[in-house]
Amino acid sequence: MDTEDPEFRRELRKQYRALHQEARGRKDAYIQPNSSSLLEMVKKADALHKNVKRTREQAVDAELMCTLVDYGVEMSKKLGHQGAASFTPSDFITRVCAMYVRGWDPQFQATLDHGSLDWRVFGSSVSKRFKTPQLPPFMNGVLDTELKKRKKNAKKRICAPNGPVVNPEELDNTLNEQQTDHAMKQMLKLVKKRRERNPEEPFRVDELVANPKSFSQFVENVFTLSFSVKDGELGFEHRGDDADECPVVVKRGKPEGGLVGRSTFVMHLDLKGWRQMAKTNKMMVGAVPHRDELVGEEKEKPGSISTTVGRGVGGGKVGGVENVQNS
Repeated sequence: MDTEDPEFRRELRKQYRALHQEARGRKDAYIQPNSSSLLEMVKKADALHKNVKRTREQAVDAELMCTLVDYGVEMSKKLGHQGAASFTPSDFITRVCAMYVRGWDPQFQATLDHGSLDWRVFGSSVSKRFKTPQLPPFMNGVLDTELKKRKKNAKKRICAPNGPVVNPEELDNTLNEQQTDHAMKQMLKLVKKRRERNPEEPFRVDELVANPKSFSQFVENVFTLSFSVKDGELGFEHRGDDADECPVVVKRGKPEGGLVGRSTFVMHLDLKGWRQMAKTNKMMVGAVPHRDELVGEEKEKPGSISTTVGRGVGGGKVGGVENVQNS
């Protein structure tokens, strides 16, 4: 019969469904370890599988095999020394004889014995368990045969145990801030005195910060003025029509609530520009006195400013500026 014939395929699916129904109805018999019903059912399924070519037949074949595999798992759980099918060595020999002795029957063993074990049948049934599969040869061992280098054991030096961990005392580094605050107060006091004596002619920026003797003190004066402008204590005003004229410094005072708008100014601070400004101003001495004139006061007032200011414009640090004496 043509295997592609729809009638043949319909009959094949019908046989599969019949086997599946039989397997579900006799589950208890199939999962018994001493029963060969499961093996016979697998052989029937294999016989039908020879004619399977279409997907519909493959689907019913897969359903049947899944059911039989589940039965096989349940049977295997009953085997072994912990399972319900545990047996002694004498039981094993008895069952082997029942399968392979010609005409052996326990009921007639006392009166009739047909003799020895049929070794041919026994050997042919178990020989398939010992067949060696055909596999490609493999090379044993590693590819890299490089000799391993012997590790040198370094001797550990015995040292005295370290002492307890001690955290050093943290010092309050507020000296630089105190010096800067003192310089700002001093500059503010100078601006106030100038306003009281001559309110019509306040300090120009160059008059307030100029120092022809020391470039480092000139830089400190500029930074001190920038901090005062930033805090809102001082400010700049342009007086006159000339836009290039140097602005004057005026007293403003902090606004209420302490909210100060952002204020800043830019001044060229290189050594060449400082010398040019001092020459243009005819070596004019600024309102902030030179540090040498305050030596006596520094001994009496420990809060006087030093040659290095601890704060820079925008919160930076200024230090290491060498004093340059005008020659």
